Formats: sequence, C-alpha cells, structure tokens
Amino acid sequence: MSPQKLLQAVSLAERPAVFFANGHGDHILVLPTIRALAHYFPSKLRIVGADGMVQRYFHCVPYKSAHVMRNMELQRDSATSPAHGWIFDYRAVAEDLGSCDLFLSLIPWRSESTDSLLRLLSPANSIGFFNNFHTQVPLDYTKHSVDMAFDVALNVDPSLSPLQFSAPLPIPHRFRQFADRFRRATSDFKILAVHADTKPEKMWCLRKLMRTLTLFLDSHPRYVAVVIGLKTSMESNEREHDRILCLRGIPIDHTLAVLQNADLFLGVDSCFLHAADLARVPGIGLFGPTSSAEFGFRFSKHCHVDAPGGSMTNIEEDRVMHALSSMADPLSHCETVNA
Repeated sequence: MSPQKLLQAVSLAERPAVFFANGHGDHILVLPTIRALAHYFPSKLRIVGADGMVQRYFHCVPYKSAHVMRNMELQRDSATSPAHGWIFDYRAVAEDLGSCDLFLSLIPWRSESTDSLLRLLSPANSIGFFNNFHTQVPLDYTKHSVDMAFDVALNVDPSLSPLQFSAPLPIPHRFRQFADRFRRATSDFKILAVHADTKPEKMWCLRKLMRTLTLFLDSHPRYVAVVIGLKTSMESNEREHDRILCLRGIPIDHTLAVLQNADLFLGVDSCFLHAADLARVPGIGLFGPTSSAEFGFRFSKHCHVDAPGGSMTNIEEDRVMHALSSMADPLSHCETVNA
C-alpha cells in the first residue's frame, strides 16, 4: 500500500486503539503522542495500558475508553523465547477491546503476549516498532524518547508536532490545592526542586548532593531547596542547612503538583525530570548510564551534566554547581548546554 493510501485508510479508522505500558516516567514521555492521537481521533481512541497508569497520566486526554492489562509479569530473554517485556492476559484484553480496525503500539519492547494480542485482534492496519506491524516505525534510540514515540503519530498525520501537545501534566484540583498552600508557605523564596532517588546506578552520591546544595544555597540566599521523592535518609554527618526542606514520602500526585510550582529543578533521570520538562520548569539533569539525548529535557530551558564513562560516581560537584548557578542567573543563556 502506498503511503498516501495508507494515510487515507488510517484516517477512516472507526475503532482505533493505542497500546502503552512502561514506567512512570515513560508515560509522561509518551503523553504528547497520546494527546495527538486523541486529537486526531476525537471520541474514538481507546487506550490499552497498565492498571492505574492510564488514569494517573492520561486522565485529561479525551479518549473513549481504557482497557486494563491483567496478570502482568515481566518476561526475560531465554533460549526458547527471544521476546522480552511484559506478559499479560492478552485474551482478556482482546475480549474487552472487541473489534479494532487500527492498532497503534507505542511500546519499545516485545513479548509473546503483545504478539498474540496483535494476532488475535487482526486489525486492518497496525503501526508499531516491530516487523509484525503493517507499518514498522524505526526504533531509533538516537532520538529523544518523546520524538521516537511521536513517530507513530506522524504515520497517522505528518502535520502533527510534539510541541503542539506538550502542555504540563494536568493536576487534579485537590492536589493543586496542596501545592498552592506549600507555595504560599515558601513565598519569600524561589524553589529549587531536587529529586535524587531512582535505580541505584542512576543515582548521584548523596554526600556530593548535600555539599552542592549547601554551597548553592549559601551563594543564592533567595532560594530554598525542596527535596522530593527521596526515600533514603540524608547523610547524618553532613551539614544541615536551614533552607533544605524534605517532602519525602508524600504521594506522587502531590509531589508532581509541588514540582510544577518550582522555579528550578535538579534531578536524575526520572519521571519528575520529565514532568518538570513539560511544565517548562528550567532544570539540570544528571545522567550516567542513560542518555541525556534520549531521556533528558526536551522542551524546557536546561543543562545536562553527563557522567564521564557513564558512571554517576564520575560527576564532580563543581560541574553541578556551575550548572545550577548558570540556570539560577536570570541573565543565563544555558539552554541545551551540556555542563
């Protein structure tokens, strides 16, 4: 089928479905794509995803219905099965979804369940990253993750743009109220939101973080540092600073609301970095084993500090301090610079 005829066939879909399941941060990264597809298929798009994730991250997208993957279990590579990713009750998904004339997959992984679901649905057209789809989109990890996912939407309508659908995460009113109260309580200061906890290999040394925050706050008296999400206790032998506040352990929805009120962000590769990016909070991203080009800031003014050799232990405090000071300076032109 020619590209023109394919676009025409896709545009006529009456029962389109989009499929996505991955980590919290990945849902934020694909949000522009989900929004674009819902815009293109008003009141028609159905979403297949993990329980709770669709409701949390896509609740303001005008989709028609959500369909939950049940009995999810991570499948690893094996000698008998080269597939990897999540296995789930694909029969239940297919039965719940019903007929489907266009199946759009945003997942960069493949499993026996995804293959079986596609076979069972047997849509007239399908678009995804693997060779069992009618249209195979290149799985190009040199692109930013936002743009790689959006390539699926471009196969629906080439005129769509990620920027057009890059609004901040919608925050429900009850969580926004909590964030507004916190903002009023700190109204004498600018807020530096700090997020440091993630997979161990992607974390920066807490001792180095505390020393950097102390130095930054001493030299920037208008700022208060708000540590979000951190489960690990700060080093007890490090100097305490009276302008370091910890909001560890509060629900993620409250944290996301507080983050959107911040003036500056410092953090590792995580869902909070991606949320700050959509909210256009200027930020500094710390990257080691993962790529800042793929998972860093995409829309907001930013600096990326990339670890030499890919190890977070190789990030020195002076580089992070330089990036923080550059971003905090209102005359700074640090956008997209790697520190």
